[in-house]
Amino acid sequence: SVKNLGNGSFCDCYGFDGNLKISQNLTQILDNTFCNCYRLSGSLTIPNYVITIGFQAFFNCSSFTGSLILGNNITKINDFAFSNCFGFSGTLSLSSNLKEIGIESFSYCSGFIGNLTIPNTVIIIGKYAFYKCYGFNGTLTLSNMVKKIQHYNFAYCSGLIGNIKLPN
Repeated sequence: SVKNLGNGSFCDCYGFDGNLKISQNLTQILDNTFCNCYRLSGSLTIPNYVITIGFQAFFNCSSFTGSLILGNNITKINDFAFSNCFGFSGTLSLSSNLKEIGIESFSYCSGFIGNLTIPNTVIIIGKYAFYKCYGFNGTLTLSNMVKKIQHYNFAYCSGLIGNIKLPN
């Protein structure tokens, strides 16, 4: 019953091939845990038990081919957590308790489809959070609770063909 995956636990294990299933007992995915594991495939679901996704936790994991679903207990996505994860072909579902999206958390991600909704709990979206993310083909909805949208959050995001709903 592993509760934490420590810093760099599987970093640069680019020989893994296939789906990544995360245990329901896990509460933390710390810094650089799966960085540069670029042959992982399928959808990635972070279970509800996880509360922390560390700095560069999934940086440069570029072979996921489905959706990215973040469990509802995650309150912060740290800087560069999913940066350069291209290849997704499903939706991006954010935690309903998320408060902060870190710097470049999803920069250079591509392939997400459907709507992108920033939950009402999000207060801060860090610089370049979705920089050069392309492929979304639905509506972008920003929470009314967002107090700070920093530089270039959605710059160079091509493919948004729906509406953009900004907070009041």
